[in-house]
Amino acid sequence: MKMKKSKVSIVLPIYNVEKYLRRCIDSVINQTLREIEIILVDDGSPDDCGQICDEYCKKDERIKVIHQKNRGLSAARNSGIEIATSEYICFIDSDDYIEKDMIEYLYNNAKKYNTDITCCGFTNIYENGINEKITTVKEKKIYSSKEALDIHLLSGYIEVVAWNKLYKLELFANIRYPEGLLYEDMLTTYKLLDISNNILLLPDSKYYYCKRKNSIGANTFSNKMLKLLDACDEVTNFTINKYSNLDNIKIAQIQWYIVVLNKMIISNDLDKKLLNKTKKMIKDNLFILIKNNYLNKTRKIQNLLLLINTKLYIFIYKKFLQKYR
Repeated sequence: MKMKKSKVSIVLPIYNVEKYLRRCIDSVINQTLREIEIILVDDGSPDDCGQICDEYCKKDERIKVIHQKNRGLSAARNSGIEIATSEYICFIDSDDYIEKDMIEYLYNNAKKYNTDITCCGFTNIYENGINEKITTVKEKKIYSSKEALDIHLLSGYIEVVAWNKLYKLELFANIRYPEGLLYEDMLTTYKLLDISNNILLLPDSKYYYCKRKNSIGANTFSNKMLKLLDACDEVTNFTINKYSNLDNIKIAQIQWYIVVLNKMIISNDLDKKLLNKTKKMIKDNLFILIKNNYLNKTRKIQNLLLLINTKLYIFIYKKFLQKYR
């Protein structure tokens, strides 16, 4: 029987996730939208991930497997992009999993509203069993490229991550994830938003993001976190240079700096130069920060306290984290 042409290509970059891989693949092959192309990219994984990929490939004709030398997450995603054949493409981290109707949910809305990028909410799954649902919007909302760039760094809106989105494959005609760099999602998402005509945000959480202690997003600080600020600065400078005077992205840049400072505080390794730069950014944008609609009251107080009384801010933050971590 001839297989129907796939509507969505789903790329899974895979490395050293043997413990979680079957759960992820099962959540993909059991999607309510059956016309999908599943691309498993074994990025030189040292465990049994490669064998698991081959096992599933024999069971499901929709699955394609790529085995390559270890080159990192970006290279794995890029390899999947190269062989994708559908109108749409999405990426799923192989230690995560998705709702059985996530792809259909994204696809139907993308077709209905003819959007280039379609995003859904997601749920953070912590190792201690706590679940945290992240809803991007309360109801469907379509943004222009300019609007999306202005808000996409802000928590709770268009996340910088690759994996809660459905993209038109044509967006990747001249764009690839940068290899050998950290925070490749942030360095790519803004480029995709820039060339998109419209971006749809959907209210329902369909993706399960499993936060592990050894992931980049863990609460400990390392010098790698400073690369996050380099990526943030690149996005901010690009957006402001193109559109000028976009308040939200200036405030978003400050929030990312505070994220890194907070991790430094917990590690007792606070960089005074970075602290002073952050305080200057807050001071220079104080009026914008106070009137900004995308920051809640707590975030605004946090910014002001850091500026006015750094020692008190550090004390309160440490107390808060020790209580809730």
